[in-house]
Amino acid sequence: MTRAAPGLTIVLVLAVASSAAIAEQQPPAPAPAKPTAQPTPAFSVADAWAAIRAAYAAGPTAERITVALASDAAPKEAESFECRLDPRDASPAGPRLRLDVGPIRLVAADGRLAALHALSREGAFSADLPPGPLTPASLAALVPPLPLPALAALARADAAAAGYVQPVEWTGVDRLPTGAFTLRGRSNAMDITLAAARSGRVRSLAIAGLPDAGSITVTFTELPAPQAGDFDLAADALPRVASIRDLFALPPTPIAPGRPVPELAATAADGTPVLLRDALVKVSPAVAGSPSRADVEQAPPTAERIILVLHHLPVDPAACDTPSPDVIAARAAVAMVLARSERDRFLAQAGAAAPAGERFLPRVSAGVVLVADLADGNSPQRIAAAMKSMSAGAARDDADRHRPALFSATSASRTLGFFERGVGPGQTVVGVLTADWRVLAVDRWPEGQSASQGAALISERLLAPLRLPAER
Repeated sequence: MTRAAPGLTIVLVLAVASSAAIAEQQPPAPAPAKPTAQPTPAFSVADAWAAIRAAYAAGPTAERITVALASDAAPKEAESFECRLDPRDASPAGPRLRLDVGPIRLVAADGRLAALHALSREGAFSADLPPGPLTPASLAALVPPLPLPALAALARADAAAAGYVQPVEWTGVDRLPTGAFTLRGRSNAMDITLAAARSGRVRSLAIAGLPDAGSITVTFTELPAPQAGDFDLAADALPRVASIRDLFALPPTPIAPGRPVPELAATAADGTPVLLRDALVKVSPAVAGSPSRADVEQAPPTAERIILVLHHLPVDPAACDTPSPDVIAARAAVAMVLARSERDRFLAQAGAAAPAGERFLPRVSAGVVLVADLADGNSPQRIAAAMKSMSAGAARDDADRHRPALFSATSASRTLGFFERGVGPGQTVVGVLTADWRVLAVDRWPEGQSASQGAALISERLLAPLRLPAER
């Protein structure tokens, strides 16, 4: 614990030399004494935790908590989860807590814990918490340890604030002139530091001294304050599973037309990790260098519809070197649709009518996702080979110049599973979405279907109106 040293009174005495201009000698006048510096009040560990407690007791809070693990034995890994906390000072049951850990949504309140898979309607978990207000210890009876210093502060369980290691003996605190402060502590052979802003909100937590020179760094990012309804969890009507761990194994429920698609992570052709929603915002451009009228556009417009071709890559290495005829046909069908969409866009801009018997297609962005599920036995090398084989070849005609963007993904359940179940290796699904990523239609690509047949069906899906489902 650091304390400000007591101030010292410093008196400067100025000697005034006699001056020939002064006729009569007078005793030198002492200079005014400098005011005594008042000691800065000590800021203790208890004061620091009181400030943190006050910050989180003031009202509902929400944070994104990112945990990064580093060691000499393994590359750095990072995962994030969200924490929403309602202090409810007047409630004898203590605070309400909501955690979103990947697809698992968990709410602890009023002596009860409930959890469900946010993307599956096939199971939920619920159990009674230990008697008394919600604390890190009562939560740990049912949930793996997590760094939740806000809950620890509200429960006056400062020794449990680090989550992963406890108890922590907080040995000192350093306070900056800005009012921000850092707590220092020890747990066995590990050094713990917790940094907080002037407001008392926690900003970071660091744990050093793990095996293999490992360390954990936790950062806390403020999110908009939660609303009362954020702590409701409609899990009563779902089948029960034995543990929270079982929830992670549930397959996602295919998304009904009109409902939104969650964020889909993928890897672009150049190896860059992307979210498909971000990568497919603008209309799909023609292949670079092709004589397309879209080349004159300085900024491609935002797409009104999204086409996703999802192909479940077989484990057979030959399938990586020679793509399936069906996924080739599906990609060609999408290329035809993209070419027509661009044609329609420029005709509409020129004030021309649609060709006889046709309607203008909306602006379209499209992507082909090769899903090489690592759980099937695929490898990153096979994924790279499949991406290379799909990218090969020069544009042969106008439609081919509008190839959709190419991506890869390594989890069938987290991509194909959102659209349709039972899509086996070698099979292809085509999904058509709105600009805000709601499902319009999902179709399995029939074996042997031609590109022109597929293009006609996709065009029909693009023109269909969005029908929002009834709220459950």
